[in-house]
Amino acid sequence: MDIELEKDSAPNIEQFLKERNIEAVVFDVDNTVFATGEGFVEDVMKIGFKVAKYVNNDKSPEVIAQEYSDMTFGTYVRRGSKPTLIDALCKEGIIKYLGEEAECLVDEIIGDDLKDFYKKVPMLYKNSVLAIRSVLQSKVNVAFHSHAQEDWTKRKISFLGNELGGINLPFLATSIDEIKDRESWMRSFALVGGYVKNIMVVGDGVEFDLVPAMEAGCEYVVWLNGKDRPIPEILYEYKKKGKFIYMIKDIGDLRYLSDDYLI
Repeated sequence: MDIELEKDSAPNIEQFLKERNIEAVVFDVDNTVFATGEGFVEDVMKIGFKVAKYVNNDKSPEVIAQEYSDMTFGTYVRRGSKPTLIDALCKEGIIKYLGEEAECLVDEIIGDDLKDFYKKVPMLYKNSVLAIRSVLQSKVNVAFHSHAQEDWTKRKISFLGNELGGINLPFLATSIDEIKDRESWMRSFALVGGYVKNIMVVGDGVEFDLVPAMEAGCEYVVWLNGKDRPIPEILYEYKKKGKFIYMIKDIGDLRYLSDDYLI
């Protein structure tokens, strides 16, 4: 990939990558580059306020909407946070919150509120463009790997490319009907070429980003832990195997990556 971009003044990621012989960086997309989860929460809460109209008790609409949201996302988390279409998630939440007898009300409650969800591009994190521009300026190959629909991913990556000055960015969209595993990460690595050990992965998910990337042979991974989650034991196990695992709280920290960020 031959991309010329105007130099930023401060980033030292170029030196970091060069010293470690990293020739490519592959980014997870949702909740790493784009604040996709925040859009999910917002729209699920909107449905929660509509659910409140069908509840006959003394609770405020705000309380009901929050309870509905917590219940809906609780189910999602218990399933291992596997990507699920938002309309299916909300429908299941309605039936679970209101009871089986509410199944006939699901379409009435949701209406057209979610029909354009996957036509919209989620917000980029504040420092996503700065971070990715810094990596591009380091003259390494860059690609993106999502766990979402092809068309939706294409919209997001096209938007990102425009924000970076109108460039084309390679991406792989692993279907939500499949697992984002070692094999899918290997397919994403084919977008950048070279040896896997010279590819660094940046993602927010331990199970679907970091672990399968390391299983595929990556020696360097970066965990975006913006919610300050406890470090899972499995990462320490991979550290003992000689993997270099960095933890950052903001995607912008990637510009200043150093061994100070090692877990």
